Amino acid sequence: AQKNQSIPWNPNADEWIEQNFWIPENKGPMNLAPYQRAALREALRRDSAGKFVYSTVIWSDIKKSGKSTLAAAVALWRAWGAPWGSVYLVANDLKQADSRVGYYMRRGIELNPVMRNIVKQRNYRLVLPNSAFIESIPIDPSGEAGSNADGVVFSELWGAHQQAQQRMWTEATLPPNKFGYSQRWVETYAGFTGESPLLEQLYEVGVKQGRQ
Repeated sequence: AQKNQSIPWNPNADEWIEQNFWIPENKGPMNLAPYQRAALREALRRDSAGKFVYSTVIWSDIKKSGKSTLAAAVALWRAWGAPWGSVYLVANDLKQADSRVGYYMRRGIELNPVMRNIVKQRNYRLVLPNSAFIESIPIDPSGEAGSNADGVVFSELWGAHQQAQQRMWTEATLPPNKFGYSQRWVETYAGFTGESPLLEQLYEVGVKQGRQ
């Protein structure tokens, strides 16, 4: 049971976001474009057993399309429906993780008159009414080994070309006991051949070798 929950969770992320994730431009919840709504429905689709069809989602879009804001909204939606769960925000450094996706999330919470009274902020961590938390974390592969995350958001993976960043991706592999119930969400611009090894590998697997 989600104790003291004033904002109900909705398994359809697009509907929950358009009802609850506030942005200053609207002075209310954000509006999704039809393509965003359709892509979200597919990316977060579940099978007949209730498991996510995809374990890794790469969301790439043009500049100023709101991809970081949308990543923040998806991460908040995921944590809102995962009592005692955990969602981590990762970028190429702690400042980037906290100042982009983390900032848009805190802003959305503060703008929502109900949410700002029921979500607690502790440094880089947000604690929700269902005891789930969302935290911006530094690039520290050894420190994150063995995490039991319900979701991990990677921001601007095109810039992850250092060894520590690549190890961090490996250490943030989803836990086997949560297979089908956790996801890695990547929001990024396009990368460069030979300079964005992690993103290029995912492109090879998901686009060149995948089914479109």
